[in-house]
Amino acid sequence: MADLINDDFRALYQDVIELVLEHGRQVAPRGQHTLELPAATLRLTGLSEGRAAMPLGIGRKAHPGIGAVEALQLIAGEQHPELMRRIAPNFGRFMDGGAFHGSYGERLRGQLEAAVLRLKSDAYSRQAVLQIWDPARDLYVEGLRDYPCTIFLQLLLRDGALELHAHMRSNDVWWGLAYDAFQFTQLQHTLARVLGVPTGDYFHHAASLHLYARDQEAAAELLREWPIEDELPVVMGVGGIDLEAARYRAREALRGRLIPDEHAGLTWLHAQVDRHQQ
Repeated sequence: MADLINDDFRALYQDVIELVLEHGRQVAPRGQHTLELPAATLRLTGLSEGRAAMPLGIGRKAHPGIGAVEALQLIAGEQHPELMRRIAPNFGRFMDGGAFHGSYGERLRGQLEAAVLRLKSDAYSRQAVLQIWDPARDLYVEGLRDYPCTIFLQLLLRDGALELHAHMRSNDVWWGLAYDAFQFTQLQHTLARVLGVPTGDYFHHAASLHLYARDQEAAAELLREWPIEDELPVVMGVGGIDLEAARYRAREALRGRLIPDEHAGLTWLHAQVDRHQQ
């Protein structure tokens, strides 16, 4: 069990890697040797400043385009598998029938509106839950390549700000966490703006936070001191007068068209996507 807190995602990411490497237990799901840290909770504060929750500038070589497309898909309620393959061809290994079975954007389609209405009717509601893992589609269906790692997201309005709690059944520190925190906090920023409140803290709860053996050497390299010269980009989701307007902007950005909003976040997201349009 571990609890980590920081206002800079880069430092939080390095802390996570150190903890898994030092205290992870040896497991081998599907025969793949892995270090696993159980029951981990990460808390990212300072989101009102808008610094992107991505491990940039510390040797991880995270791809901003992956984070941008995943965030826009989540907000838009869509999936764009060919765009993901253009950014990173390895995504093709996780497709079933040319698409992603566990697409978060498609699974949340329609739920965002209901969650916003629930919070507007009761600011202290604990019922704004966005379900991703679906037993009928996931637990009872074997042999697929893309089972969702996230069980659900929960939105809480506390102290006048919007918190987001991500509950993960499984979370690969190297390939999952590096982009999950970014896409979920971009959704959090977007919904906070729809609700007209500041963005609160982000909580990341993982039953299994882990590193595969093949990534452990590269992950250990991130623990040395890196000369961080650039500030993290300020990216605060997608704006609009309501949720549908924000979703429309996200959908258009995925198609290469920028419909500016009042913040710089969408411009940054669009720029990452636009580099990979055909």
